[in-house]
Amino acid sequence: MPNVIEQLSFGPELAGVPHLDQYFGLWALHEPYAQFLLSHAQTINLQLHLEQHAASGPGDRRAGSYYVDDNGVALFELTGTLMKHQSSMAAGTSMALARRQVRAAMRSDEVKGAFLYIDSPGGTLAGTSDLAADLAAFAAKKPLHGYIEDLGASAGYWLATPAQRISINATGLAGSIGVFQVVEDWSKQAEAKGVQVHVVRFGAMKGLGTPGTPVTEEQLAYLQQRIDSFGNDFVAAVAKGRNLSRETALALADGRVHKGPEAKQLGLVDAVATIDEAYHELLAEIKKPRSSQRTKAMSDNTTSAADTNQPKAATLAELKEACPGASSDFLLEQLEKNATVTGAIKAHAKCLADEKAALAKENADLKAKAQAAPAKPQRGNPPIGGDAKEEDEASESTDAIEKFNSLVEAKVAGGMARDRAVQAVVRANPELHAQMIAAANAR
Repeated sequence: MPNVIEQLSFGPELAGVPHLDQYFGLWALHEPYAQFLLSHAQTINLQLHLEQHAASGPGDRRAGSYYVDDNGVALFELTGTLMKHQSSMAAGTSMALARRQVRAAMRSDEVKGAFLYIDSPGGTLAGTSDLAADLAAFAAKKPLHGYIEDLGASAGYWLATPAQRISINATGLAGSIGVFQVVEDWSKQAEAKGVQVHVVRFGAMKGLGTPGTPVTEEQLAYLQQRIDSFGNDFVAAVAKGRNLSRETALALADGRVHKGPEAKQLGLVDAVATIDEAYHELLAEIKKPRSSQRTKAMSDNTTSAADTNQPKAATLAELKEACPGASSDFLLEQLEKNATVTGAIKAHAKCLADEKAALAKENADLKAKAQAAPAKPQRGNPPIGGDAKEEDEASESTDAIEKFNSLVEAKVAGGMARDRAVQAVVRANPELHAQMIAAANAR
């Protein structure tokens, strides 16, 4: 029997009644695909389309069917536009059908783990959180590894987050964390045609968006509140699934997609790999004793033993938060080492301690030199026509000290610790530093 990779269909066949009502809900979809769906809907011959599919009957008939290979690996495919039910308007995946597959595989003794294959721009909010919950339940019981090939965006990425491990191909894109809704105001066009539209309503928000009526600020505020609520659900799912702080997940929720290596650096995925490498990584996990298999924490307050044994590399955002004031060179070094947050904090503390010790030694050396220097004789007022050169040198020495101190104070005013500010000025101005030491010795 071939493995699950050879069973990928790369897009399920269209089936069933179009389920047109689904298209009018909220979407978590990468914008270019949303524009394509809109243009497709505007050009389709809807009557002919309905006639062609009327005889097909209800969709989602393959209740619970899924593929399992000789290794006990089940294949779950999430490809194309994700919708609650299959639709003939766009090739994609029924999330209702996927839920039945996940639940059936979770109950089956034949299934030892699952490979979650994703190549999707996202889809409707309807069905997404429910499927994500079923995937999380599966991952709590059996190994679940996700693989993003080319695109795991918006709802497509949301559904990857319950997996204990997410891999992506090198040129793949992940992210597009966000939710959007479009509402059009056609009131000016209706006014230009001399048409006045009245909405007789019971409920302030009923009839919102009716063509020909203006969209009020109150209505926009209501829509924004609703979108924010769903967006916060998305952020919470990413934070929980990827073991990130809410602040870190929220910072990633800007709608952008990120290429494989960048997605790994940001903590959106665990590895950049080929599909075969990801599959064999899952096999290795399945073959581990059950007690050592890494499972996702199902609450914010629970961490598995395997998570403790295999600490996760920190993201750039986590490093910045954990190591305030750290230089870009230090942050880059920690990323290259795949350092954990705890490891980075220890390294940062050592770095600060080393800098403080070096500064203390330098100050001690400076003080020792000043004490060892012979005292200069007191000078009276120089006679007219006396040694003006000595006066210039003394003035330059005083200027060097004042300039050095002013540079340090500027950095301290900018938020840098004083010991680090002195160290930074020393590195950037070695000649001025030497002049300052000479001036201090002369005093």
